[in-house]
Amino acid sequence: MRKRMVKQAVMLAMAAAMTVGAATTAMAAEWKQDTKGWWWQEDNGSYPTSQWKWLDGNKDGIAECYYFDGTGYMMANTTTPDGYVVNSEGQWTENGAVKTQGSAASGGNTAAGAIAGGNEARKTMQPGQTYQVSNGTWERDAKGFKFKKADGFYVDPTTAINFKYAYDPYVRGDRWMTDDDNDGTWELYVFDDNGYLYTDVGINGGGFDPFGMHDANGYSITNYYKGVWSDVGPCQVIRRGNNWYCENGTLPSFSDACWRYTGDYARDAGAIASGLDHEIARMESGSYRNVETKYVD
Repeated sequence: MRKRMVKQAVMLAMAAAMTVGAATTAMAAEWKQDTKGWWWQEDNGSYPTSQWKWLDGNKDGIAECYYFDGTGYMMANTTTPDGYVVNSEGQWTENGAVKTQGSAASGGNTAAGAIAGGNEARKTMQPGQTYQVSNGTWERDAKGFKFKKADGFYVDPTTAINFKYAYDPYVRGDRWMTDDDNDGTWELYVFDDNGYLYTDVGINGGGFDPFGMHDANGYSITNYYKGVWSDVGPCQVIRRGNNWYCENGTLPSFSDACWRYTGDYARDAGAIASGLDHEIARMESGSYRNVETKYVD
C-alpha cells in the first residue's frame, strides 16, 4: 500500500510542477525514505519516535498502524518493543492479517476497521498502559486516565484564546471526543486542569464536572438517552461527511440535529454538547416537531 502511495505522490508532484503560477510554502505530511529506512514526516516537519501511529498515507479511507523507533525510523519484519508483530511493510499484523482502522469511502456509519472491544479495552486499562485511537492516545497512570492528542489535533487558533491549555499536548480543562473501538460512534469526555478524566461518581452512578455530568467510565452523559426521558447514557454522535449526527444515541432517530465537523475535537465536543442541550430543551418544551405524537405511536 505504501508503494502505491509513493507512486501516487510522484504523479501528484508531476502535476504540480506543470501548474503555472500555483506556489505554496506549506508542507504536506508524507512518507520519507533514505538509505536507513522509512519515516513519517508531519506537515510541520516533525516525525514520530518510539510510538505507534495510524496512517492513511494514500487517502483511501483505511489506515494501517506503524511503529517508529527511537530515531524515528519505521520498524519492519520484526517484533516491536511492546511485543507486536509488523510485516515487511511495517504494518501491525495479527496471525498474518494486517490490522486496519478507518471509515469506508462512502462515509457510512460503521467504520471498516472496527476494533472489537475497544471501549472495554480503554475502560480496563491498567496503570502504565496506553491505548491508541484515531485522534490520539489514552494513557493510564496511578491517578487515572489522560489523553494525549495526536500530532496536529489542537484547538483552532481562532478559538484558542478562550482555552488556557489549547496547545498543551494533553487535553486539560476541556472536553474531548474519541471513537475508542472505531465503530463510527463517538463519545464525549471532560478532563480536569491536570489532564485527568473525570470519573468520580456518587451513589446514583453520576458525577458532576465543569460542563455537566459523567459516569464512572468518564463518559459525558445525558438523561434523555436515545430519546427516552430518565434513561441515562453517554452522549453519542456519528460523523457523516462534514457533519456530526446523533442517530447512534442521545436523541431519537427522527432528530434532524447535526453539527459541523471541523477536526478540532475540543471545539466540536463543546458544540455538540451545547447543541444536545438545546435539542433536549426543545423537546421538553414541546416545540419539537410532533415529538409527542411520534412517541404516543
